[in-house]
Amino acid sequence: MIPVIDTSDSYWGLNSFGAFTTKSATWLAHGNNSPEQLPWQYKWTWNIDTIPKVKVFLWKLCHNALPVRGTLLRWDCNIDPRCPLCEDEIESIDHLFRGCSITTRVWELIVQHHWIPRQVIWSFNQDWIHSLEKIK
Repeated sequence: MIPVIDTSDSYWGLNSFGAFTTKSATWLAHGNNSPEQLPWQYKWTWNIDTIPKVKVFLWKLCHNALPVRGTLLRWDCNIDPRCPLCEDEIESIDHLFRGCSITTRVWELIVQHHWIPRQVIWSFNQDWIHSLEKIK
């Protein structure tokens, strides 16, 4: 049925130019009218001076979206969830980048060669993902 009176079409999620896009519909589905309404914690990942695939990797890392073995197991993939490096624990993002004994040695070598400051590694004990912002 076509409405007789002029009504705004807010159901479809129009962008600031009044056009429908999948992005504007996604924002509306999440209860927001625009991306400016959300505080982006990891916006810094897009400002790093590096190649795009590194930016995408960091964004996925910060949003817990990397396909590590523990996550793949939860997604019903038939896979051994143990860390392939140390084979001690289930591979999670936290284990892979902070808890694994092999990874710990790699971080020590990175600091030893002065590729990143030691303070960044020390701050990994608190909130290690936010510590990554200091590397840029």
